Amino acid sequence: MKTELTKEERLLILLTLSTLKEGEEEEVRQLISQDPSWEALLTLAEENATAPLVQHSLCKLGLFKNLPQAIRHRFEDRSDRIQKANEARIAEAKNLFAKFEEKKVPVVILKGILFAETIYQNPHYKKMNDVDILIRQEDLETVYDIYE
Repeated sequence: MKTELTKEERLLILLTLSTLKEGEEEEVRQLISQDPSWEALLTLAEENATAPLVQHSLCKLGLFKNLPQAIRHRFEDRSDRIQKANEARIAEAKNLFAKFEEKKVPVVILKGILFAETIYQNPHYKKMNDVDILIRQEDLETVYDIYE
């Protein structure tokens, strides 16, 4: 069983935290000074659908400019594509939520989009594949009608 993280794996973890604790920013800087594989970090960020958050965190720390240009462009391209897809998904969700409100169906928003707004204050922090909601069982027929 693998127990030790690569520097790229540790960087990914640190760069996807909503807030760095004392010493973690210094750890990021130390790991970057050890010449990590930017290709490996980008691959990990893509596999975990967190490229925009990693890019945002690196920018916030003033470190994004230190990445090789080709890697920066790939991060930016991935982040732009995710931003556009998330904006389309959020717009569609708003339309759906308006219909729920119109039909008096209470909805609780869960995880992804909720975390984007409340924890990360960034609706593009990661790729969203869906919008998770919680509804009452007695509202299922109304929800089915709305979806149709």
